[in-house]
Amino acid sequence: MSSFSSLNNMIGCERKLLLSKHFRKYIKKSDALMFGTIYHESIEFGIAKGIQMLEENGMIEKKPLLIEMLARLESFLITNDINVYLHEQYFEIDIDGTEEKFLGYIDGVARYMGEDWLVEFKSAIVADTTTVHLDAQVTSYLYACSKTSIGTKMSVFDESGKPSTQIFDPVKINPVGVIYIINEKKMNKKVRLLKNGSISTAKNQGCSYADYKQAIIDKYETLDDAPEKVIEHLVWLEDNEPAPKLKVVFTRRSKQTLDNFGKRINGLVHQEFALKKKYYTEGLLVALEHADYFCTKFGCNMCDYKVACVDLEQNKSKLESEDLDGEYFEGLSEENE
Repeated sequence: MSSFSSLNNMIGCERKLLLSKHFRKYIKKSDALMFGTIYHESIEFGIAKGIQMLEENGMIEKKPLLIEMLARLESFLITNDINVYLHEQYFEIDIDGTEEKFLGYIDGVARYMGEDWLVEFKSAIVADTTTVHLDAQVTSYLYACSKTSIGTKMSVFDESGKPSTQIFDPVKINPVGVIYIINEKKMNKKVRLLKNGSISTAKNQGCSYADYKQAIIDKYETLDDAPEKVIEHLVWLEDNEPAPKLKVVFTRRSKQTLDNFGKRINGLVHQEFALKKKYYTEGLLVALEHADYFCTKFGCNMCDYKVACVDLEQNKSKLESEDLDGEYFEGLSEENE
C-alpha cells in the first residue's frame, strides 16, 4: 500500500523510504506532532477527547492553547457558513498492473455556498499559505475523489481471523476544490498595562484587536474618552493585528492537473512496490544497495534517520540484517545526543 507521505519520502530519497519502514516504530512522536494529532481528533470528536489525549500524553499544559485554537476555528466556520459534515474520510485507488493501492485520509468534507469542498486542517507556529496552490497533498485528495468513493475505514475479520479493510457508508463526492485552513499554535496575550495604569501602545504586545478595544471600554467607558495615542494604536491593530491568525485558502485543480497527477502516482507506486519487495525478500541492507538517493543537505539534516543512514553506509560490511533492531537504532541516537 502506498500513501502520499511514503511516496513523498521516496521522491526525495529512496533510502529514507526504506529506513522509515524499518526504524519508524522506534521513533517517539514529538510533542509538536502529537499536538497536531490531538488538534485533529478534537475537531472530529470534540474538546473532551482532546483534553483526554493531552492528559494521556503529559501535555495538559497545552489545554488553554487547544481550547483557543478550536474556538478560533469554530468562529470562522460559523461566520462563513461552512458546514463540515464528514470527517476523516478514507480512500483507496487501484493501480494498474499491481495489487498495490494508493490510499489516504481526507480531513473533512464541507458544504459551502451550495457546493461540496474538501477541507484540510493544519496547525503551525506561523501560518504560511504561500505554496497551497501547488501542494501535491491537496492535489492527491482531489484526484482521489475524481476516481473513487470515500468513506469510513473499518477492519473486518473473516472466519480465520484474517483482517481486511472495508469502507463503510461510501459516498461519491465531486468537490470543486479544497478549503485549506491553517490555525496558528499561539495564544492571544493580555493587553499590557503600564505602571501608571494606562494602556500600552506597544506594537509587540501580541493582544487582539477585540481585547484591546474591550480594555479601552473597561477603562474609559467609551472610545471617545480614550487618549488619542490609544485610539491610534487600536486603528493600527485593526489593520495589523499581530495576534494568532487563522489563514484560509480556497484552492482548485484543473482536470489536466489531476490527469497528470494520476499518471505520476501510477509510476511512483510501481517504483515503491519494487523497493518494498526487495526489502521484504532480501532485507534492509540489500535494499539500501539498490536505493537511489539525491537528497539536499537541508533534507539530510532534517531527516530522522540520518545517523543510521550514515552508519549503515560506513559500516555495511560489518553489519547483519538481524542486528538492525531497536537497540541498534536507539544506541546510535544516544551516541549522537
